[in-house]
Amino acid sequence: MIARPFTVSLRKGKLVVIKNIFKKLKNRAGKYEEVLFENLTVGTVTLDKTYLDKENIIREFIKNPNKRFGSVGEQGEYFEKFIATVFELAGYKVSLTPLQDKGIDIFVENKKKKYLIQCKNYNVTSQKVKLVGESEVREFNGVTEEGEKILITTSYFTGYVKYEEFKNITFIDRSGIPSLLKEIVPEIYNKYEKECKTNFSGEICETCNKGVLVNKRKTDKIVLLGCSNFPNCKNMIKKVKNNISNEKNLK
Repeated sequence: MIARPFTVSLRKGKLVVIKNIFKKLKNRAGKYEEVLFENLTVGTVTLDKTYLDKENIIREFIKNPNKRFGSVGEQGEYFEKFIATVFELAGYKVSLTPLQDKGIDIFVENKKKKYLIQCKNYNVTSQKVKLVGESEVREFNGVTEEGEKILITTSYFTGYVKYEEFKNITFIDRSGIPSLLKEIVPEIYNKYEKECKTNFSGEICETCNKGVLVNKRKTDKIVLLGCSNFPNCKNMIKKVKNNISNEKNLK
Protein backbone atom coordinates (compact mmCIF):
# COMPACT_ATOMS: atom_id res chain seq x y z
CA MET A 1 0.00 0.00 0.00
CA ILE A 2 1.06 3.58 -0.55
CA ALA A 3 0.52 6.28 2.05
CA ARG A 4 -1.49 9.20 0.72
CA PRO A 5 0.71 12.24 -0.02
CA PHE A 6 0.43 15.21 2.30
CA THR A 7 -0.10 18.09 -0.12
CA VAL A 8 -3.12 17.04 -2.11
CA SER A 9 -6.73 17.47 -3.06
CA LEU A 10 -7.64 21.09 -3.21
CA ARG A 11 -9.68 21.46 -6.36
CA LYS A 12 -11.45 24.41 -7.92
CA GLY A 13 -12.91 22.87 -11.04
CA LYS A 14 -9.71 20.86 -11.33
CA LEU A 15 -6.74 19.88 -9.21
CA VAL A 16 -4.55 22.91 -8.57
CA VAL A 17 -1.64 23.88 -6.41
CA ILE A 18 -3.04 24.64 -2.99
CA LYS A 19 -0.85 27.66 -2.45
CA ASN A 20 -2.43 29.44 -5.41
CA ILE A 21 -5.96 28.82 -4.13
CA PHE A 22 -5.35 29.91 -0.54
CA LYS A 23 -3.07 32.81 -1.26
CA LYS A 24 -6.14 35.05 -1.13
CA LEU A 25 -7.05 33.60 2.28
CA LYS A 26 -3.80 34.51 4.00
CA ASN A 27 -3.94 36.88 6.91
CA ARG A 28 -2.40 40.24 6.14
CA ALA A 29 -3.60 41.90 9.32
CA GLY A 30 -0.49 41.14 11.36
CA LYS A 31 0.06 39.00 14.42
CA TYR A 32 -2.50 36.42 15.48
CA GLU A 33 -2.67 38.03 18.94
CA GLU A 34 -4.14 41.16 17.35
CA VAL A 35 -7.29 39.42 16.07
CA LEU A 36 -10.40 41.43 16.98
CA PHE A 37 -12.47 38.82 18.77
CA GLU A 38 -15.40 41.18 19.25
CA ASN A 39 -16.17 40.84 15.53
CA LEU A 40 -17.16 37.21 16.05
CA THR A 41 -20.85 36.33 16.00
CA VAL A 42 -22.02 32.81 16.76
CA GLY A 43 -25.24 30.91 16.21
CA THR A 44 -25.16 27.44 17.73
CA VAL A 45 -21.58 27.33 19.00
CA THR A 46 -19.81 29.64 21.43
CA LEU A 47 -16.13 30.12 20.66
CA ASP A 48 -13.70 30.91 23.47
CA LYS A 49 -12.23 34.39 23.31
CA THR A 50 -8.56 33.92 24.14
CA TYR A 51 -5.79 32.90 21.81
CA LEU A 52 -4.79 29.99 24.03
CA ASP A 53 -8.32 28.61 24.15
CA LYS A 54 -8.61 28.91 20.40
CA GLU A 55 -5.38 27.06 19.90
CA ASN A 56 -6.70 24.36 22.22
CA ILE A 57 -9.78 23.97 20.01
CA ILE A 58 -7.56 23.47 16.97
CA ARG A 59 -5.15 21.17 18.77
CA GLU A 60 -7.96 18.96 20.04
CA PHE A 61 -9.32 18.45 16.53
CA ILE A 62 -5.89 17.88 14.97
CA LYS A 63 -5.10 15.21 17.56
CA ASN A 64 -8.50 13.55 17.34
CA PRO A 65 -10.30 14.26 14.04
CA ASN A 66 -12.20 10.95 14.32
CA LYS A 67 -13.80 11.72 17.69
CA ARG A 68 -17.19 10.08 18.05
CA PHE A 69 -20.33 11.79 19.35
CA GLY A 70 -23.78 10.73 20.40
CA SER A 71 -25.52 12.79 17.74
CA VAL A 72 -24.96 14.02 14.20
CA GLY A 73 -25.40 17.59 15.41
CA GLU A 74 -22.56 17.31 17.93
CA GLN A 75 -20.30 15.71 15.35
CA GLY A 76 -20.99 18.50 12.88
CA GLU A 77 -20.41 21.25 15.44
CA TYR A 78 -17.06 19.73 16.41
CA PHE A 79 -15.74 20.21 12.87
CA GLU A 80 -17.46 23.54 12.28
CA LYS A 81 -15.98 24.97 15.48
CA PHE A 82 -12.52 23.86 14.35
CA ILE A 83 -12.80 25.44 10.90
CA ALA A 84 -14.32 28.64 12.29
CA THR A 85 -11.51 28.98 14.83
CA VAL A 86 -8.85 28.44 12.17
CA PHE A 87 -10.19 31.29 10.06
CA GLU A 88 -10.69 33.52 13.08
CA LEU A 89 -7.06 33.09 14.12
CA ALA A 90 -6.12 34.01 10.56
CA GLY A 91 -7.78 37.38 11.06
CA TYR A 92 -11.20 36.86 9.51
CA LYS A 93 -14.61 37.87 10.79
CA VAL A 94 -16.41 34.57 11.39
CA SER A 95 -20.07 33.78 11.86
CA LEU A 96 -21.46 30.31 12.55
CA THR A 97 -25.01 29.76 11.35
CA PRO A 98 -27.93 28.18 13.26
CA LEU A 99 -28.87 24.53 12.77
CA GLN A 100 -31.21 25.40 9.89
CA ASP A 101 -28.33 26.85 7.92
CA LYS A 102 -29.79 26.50 4.41
CA GLY A 103 -26.58 24.93 3.12
CA ILE A 104 -24.07 27.30 4.76
CA ASP A 105 -22.34 26.41 8.03
CA ILE A 106 -19.89 29.30 8.33
CA PHE A 107 -19.61 32.81 6.91
CA VAL A 108 -16.02 34.06 6.66
CA GLU A 109 -15.11 37.54 5.47
CA ASN A 110 -12.63 40.36 5.45
CA LYS A 111 -12.69 43.75 3.74
CA LYS A 112 -12.24 42.21 0.29
CA LYS A 113 -13.86 38.77 0.28
CA LYS A 114 -16.76 36.81 1.67
CA TYR A 115 -16.64 33.02 1.81
CA LEU A 116 -19.51 30.60 2.30
CA ILE A 117 -18.29 27.39 3.92
CA GLN A 118 -20.07 24.08 4.21
CA CYS A 119 -18.51 21.43 6.47
CA LYS A 120 -19.07 17.69 6.21
CA ASN A 121 -17.70 15.75 9.17
CA TYR A 122 -17.77 12.05 8.26
CA ASN A 123 -15.74 9.63 10.37
CA VAL A 124 -13.27 7.64 8.25
CA THR A 125 -12.98 4.92 10.92
CA SER A 126 -16.64 3.96 10.58
CA GLN A 127 -17.61 0.45 9.49
CA LYS A 128 -18.85 1.99 6.25
CA VAL A 129 -17.30 5.37 5.51
CA LYS A 130 -19.62 8.03 4.19
CA LEU A 131 -18.31 10.10 1.28
CA VAL A 132 -19.49 13.43 -0.10
CA GLY A 133 -21.46 12.76 -3.26
CA GLU A 134 -22.79 14.66 -6.23
CA SER A 135 -26.19 15.42 -4.67
CA GLU A 136 -24.60 17.19 -1.70
CA VAL A 137 -22.34 19.20 -4.00
CA ARG A 138 -25.24 20.22 -6.23
CA GLU A 139 -27.26 21.28 -3.21
CA PHE A 140 -24.43 23.53 -2.01
CA ASN A 141 -23.91 24.82 -5.53
CA GLY A 142 -27.53 25.95 -5.54
CA VAL A 143 -27.05 28.30 -2.58
CA THR A 144 -27.89 31.79 -3.81
CA GLU A 145 -26.13 33.75 -1.04
CA GLU A 146 -23.43 36.03 -2.45
CA GLY A 147 -19.86 34.89 -1.78
CA GLU A 148 -17.20 32.39 -2.82
CA LYS A 149 -18.01 28.80 -1.82
CA ILE A 150 -15.76 26.34 -0.01
CA LEU A 151 -16.86 22.74 0.59
CA ILE A 152 -14.64 20.99 3.12
CA THR A 153 -14.89 17.46 4.49
CA THR A 154 -13.08 15.17 6.90
CA SER A 155 -13.83 12.41 4.39
CA TYR A 156 -13.46 12.37 0.59
CA PHE A 157 -15.45 13.15 -2.55
CA THR A 158 -16.80 10.33 -4.68
CA GLY A 159 -15.94 9.82 -8.33
CA TYR A 160 -19.45 11.00 -9.19
CA VAL A 161 -18.42 14.57 -8.35
CA LYS A 162 -17.27 16.25 -11.56
CA TYR A 163 -15.17 19.19 -10.36
CA GLU A 164 -15.20 20.90 -13.73
CA GLU A 165 -18.98 21.34 -13.42
CA PHE A 166 -18.63 23.32 -10.17
CA LYS A 167 -15.99 25.91 -10.92
CA ASN A 168 -17.39 28.29 -8.32
CA ILE A 169 -16.68 25.82 -5.50
CA THR A 170 -13.33 25.17 -3.85
CA PHE A 171 -13.15 21.52 -2.76
CA ILE A 172 -11.05 20.44 0.23
CA ASP A 173 -11.06 16.82 1.32
CA ARG A 174 -9.44 15.28 4.40
CA SER A 175 -5.91 15.34 3.03
CA GLY A 176 -6.23 19.03 2.11
CA ILE A 177 -6.97 20.17 5.67
CA PRO A 178 -3.29 20.29 6.75
CA SER A 179 -2.50 22.38 3.67
CA LEU A 180 -5.22 24.84 4.66
CA LEU A 181 -3.67 25.15 8.12
CA LYS A 182 -0.20 25.58 6.66
CA GLU A 183 -1.37 28.42 4.43
CA ILE A 184 -3.52 30.54 6.74
CA VAL A 185 -2.24 29.67 10.25
CA PRO A 186 1.36 28.52 9.62
CA GLU A 187 2.40 28.93 13.26
CA ILE A 188 -0.27 26.44 14.31
CA TYR A 189 0.63 24.05 11.51
CA ASN A 190 4.33 24.13 12.34
CA LYS A 191 3.55 23.37 15.96
CA TYR A 192 1.45 20.30 15.11
CA GLU A 193 2.99 19.28 11.79
CA LYS A 194 3.60 15.68 12.85
CA GLU A 195 -0.02 15.15 13.89
CA CYS A 196 -1.27 16.83 10.71
CA LYS A 197 0.73 14.52 8.49
CA THR A 198 -0.28 11.42 10.45
CA ASN A 199 -3.93 12.00 11.31
CA PHE A 200 -5.13 13.34 7.97
CA SER A 201 -3.37 10.90 5.66
CA GLY A 202 -5.09 8.13 3.74
CA GLU A 203 -4.16 5.08 1.73
CA ILE A 204 -3.87 5.90 -1.98
CA CYS A 205 -5.55 3.48 -4.39
CA GLU A 206 -2.79 1.82 -6.39
CA THR A 207 -5.14 1.14 -9.30
CA CYS A 208 -6.12 4.71 -10.19
CA ASN A 209 -3.64 6.66 -8.05
CA LYS A 210 -6.39 9.25 -7.47
CA GLY A 211 -8.83 7.87 -4.94
CA VAL A 212 -8.32 6.78 -1.35
CA LEU A 213 -9.13 3.35 0.06
CA VAL A 214 -11.97 3.60 2.59
CA ASN A 215 -14.00 1.10 4.59
CA LYS A 216 -16.91 -0.38 2.68
CA ARG A 217 -17.57 -3.08 5.26
CA LYS A 218 -15.80 -3.81 8.52
CA THR A 219 -16.26 -6.75 10.91
CA ASP A 220 -14.18 -8.50 13.57
CA LYS A 221 -12.76 -10.81 10.91
CA ILE A 222 -12.52 -8.81 7.69
CA VAL A 223 -12.23 -5.30 6.31
CA LEU A 224 -13.48 -4.64 2.79
CA LEU A 225 -11.91 -1.51 1.31
CA GLY A 226 -13.06 0.33 -1.78
CA CYS A 227 -11.72 3.27 -3.76
CA SER A 228 -13.31 6.65 -3.04
CA ASN A 229 -13.02 7.39 -6.77
CA PHE A 230 -15.83 4.91 -7.57
CA PRO A 231 -17.35 4.53 -10.16
CA ASN A 232 -14.27 5.75 -12.06
CA CYS A 233 -12.26 3.11 -10.18
CA LYS A 234 -13.74 -0.16 -8.97
CA ASN A 235 -10.74 -1.41 -7.04
CA MET A 236 -11.67 -3.48 -3.96
CA ILE A 237 -9.33 -4.94 -1.36
CA LYS A 238 -10.33 -7.55 1.20
CA LYS A 239 -8.24 -7.81 4.35
CA VAL A 240 -8.50 -10.96 6.47
CA LYS A 241 -6.43 -10.75 9.64
CA ASN A 242 -2.84 -10.51 8.39
CA ASN A 243 -3.62 -11.70 4.87
CA ILE A 244 -4.60 -9.43 1.99
CA SER A 245 -6.43 -10.46 -1.17
CA ASN A 246 -6.74 -7.90 -3.94
CA GLU A 247 -9.74 -8.05 -6.27
CA LYS A 248 -9.75 -5.31 -8.88
CA ASN A 249 -12.54 -3.98 -11.08
CA LEU A 250 -15.36 -5.73 -9.24
CA LYS A 251 -18.80 -4.93 -10.67
